[in-house]
Formats: sequence, structure tokens, C-alpha cells
Amino acid sequence: MAINEPLLEYGDVSQADVIRLRCQVADIKAQITNKRNKYFEDAQAEMTRAQEELQSEQEQLRDRSQVLQEKRLFAPTEGKVNNIRVTTIGGVVRPGEVIMEVLPTDSDLVVEAKVRPADIAYAKEGQTASVKLDAYDYSIFGAMNGEVVYISPDTLMEQSPQGEQPYYRVQIRISGAEFDGRADDIVIRPGMTASVDIKAMERSVLSYLTKPITKTLSEGLGER
Repeated sequence: MAINEPLLEYGDVSQADVIRLRCQVADIKAQITNKRNKYFEDAQAEMTRAQEELQSEQEQLRDRSQVLQEKRLFAPTEGKVNNIRVTTIGGVVRPGEVIMEVLPTDSDLVVEAKVRPADIAYAKEGQTASVKLDAYDYSIFGAMNGEVVYISPDTLMEQSPQGEQPYYRVQIRISGAEFDGRADDIVIRPGMTASVDIKAMERSVLSYLTKPITKTLSEGLGER
């Protein structure tokens, strides 16, 4: 176009040719501008679409990670799986239901007891307890000492011949044993039953014997 303008002055090209060339130049510039704008618009749309897909994938990843996390079971202590009680695929596990037993390998021995709701008011964490294994005669082998370390916040249900019975789960961590003489003969295995005595009330035998007398004496002195 710049070359044709001097030619126009000398009459080598017509005014119509110049106008036509100017229109062509303007049209080419418009096409370039449109293509540039379309390129940026397409790039912006593609970037927006990619960001939306990325956000959607990240949300799905978080959801699936949460589902996977909820499917994982973590034992409160390291050990070996001794017995798996729930083996049905897709089975429903009720709150508080035992699904497997873990035999601790490097942790304290913990005894689990079931306490009736009527007696739970006397049980508190930190209380001492005496554990007597049913498999070993207490009069011969003695007992184990422990401490109440956990009381379930609500009742659990246990199926019995009389129907469902409520109970509180109490855990006692064994702190020592008072086995007599034949302690080497004692082998403790998961699932063994025992009786647990929780020292809930510190009251001597003498106080039990003297309480009625004291009460009677107080009532007698109060009479006129």
C-alpha cells in the first residue's frame, strides 16, 4: 500500500486501485485481530474448562480419600490379629461390636469388663481393680492388680437368653500380678474370662460393723 501511494501521484495506478488495496489491508488486519481474539478466547475457555475439571477431580479425590479413610481400622495398640469375627462382605457392624481380636505384642495387658448400668455409678477412671482369672483358682494362683483406664460413654447391648442386655464397657490395664508360687504355670491368652473387683468404695470392715451402733447411739442421745 505504501508503494502504491507514490504511483497514485504520478498516475500509474488509479484511485480505485488504491481504495481497493486499502480495503484489502483493512480486511486482513480485521482477520488478524479476529483470529487473535478468537485464539485468546479459546485459550481462556480451555483454561477455564481445565480448571473446572481439575477442581472436580480434586473434590472426587477428597471424597474417595475420606471413604477410604473410613474403611481403614486402626487398633489401639500394636499386635497380631488373633480372631476375625466379621467376615461377611458388605456386612453391617453395629456400634461397639467386636470385629476382631488383637494380641498385643509390646504393650500393657488390658482386661475388658462388662458393668451393669445399676453399678456404673461406682466405677471411675483411675480406680484400682483386682482381676481373677477363671481358668486359675484364685486361692492357689492369686490375682492381678490393675487400674480402670476407660469407661464407655454410653451403654452397649449384648444378646443373652433373656434378650438384649445393656452394659458399660470398662477396661482395666494390668499393672502387676500377685500370683503365688506357680506364676510360671500361668499362660494368659486373648478371650480368657475373669472376674473383676473394682475398689469403688474405701470403707473398712470395722466401719460397717460400727455404723449401726453409732447410728443407734446418736439417735438415743438425740431423744429427750
